[in-house]
Amino acid sequence: MSRKCYSVFLGVLLLGWTGSVTATTWTIFTNQVPGATEGDRDLPYELGTKFKTTVGARVLKARLYAAAAETGVHTVRLWRVSDSTVIAGPYAWTFPSGTTGWKEFTFPTPVAIEGNTDYIIDVTNGTDQWYFGTEHAFDAPINNGPFVTYVGSGVYATALGTMPTQTWNN
Repeated sequence: MSRKCYSVFLGVLLLGWTGSVTATTWTIFTNQVPGATEGDRDLPYELGTKFKTTVGARVLKARLYAAAAETGVHTVRLWRVSDSTVIAGPYAWTFPSGTTGWKEFTFPTPVAIEGNTDYIIDVTNGTDQWYFGTEHAFDAPINNGPFVTYVGSGVYATALGTMPTQTWNN
């Protein structure tokens, strides 16, 4: 395994309700950024983040921290872990190069998810094979609002189109 495959800063933006019709949005990552100073470019990967929410909600967007040089066509999927089912996607996502930072993919329709159920949001690293990451980013869980990640939530697969379940240095 290449030393370059590590936790990707990939999250989701949720819309949920807190006891009434008042909508609230949450995201796994808030102001975090990868510790790597540049993206990597070694192999095509499915790169993902395993998470659950403590409440039922709707997934609105996938968020990816991308390098300025990253471009090309990416594929976005949302998986339910218990039965390895793609519940949203695959969707093609192309974004322009030029700036490093958070990119957001908006799902064509919000995707309903159940509370206390494990999901993986995943994005391929694109036709150019760039990706940004941080070693040991999931050495501890992240709890933000209803989002819960796990130790080892940064996952990947080298077979494109398969649910990412492997971990390395995260």
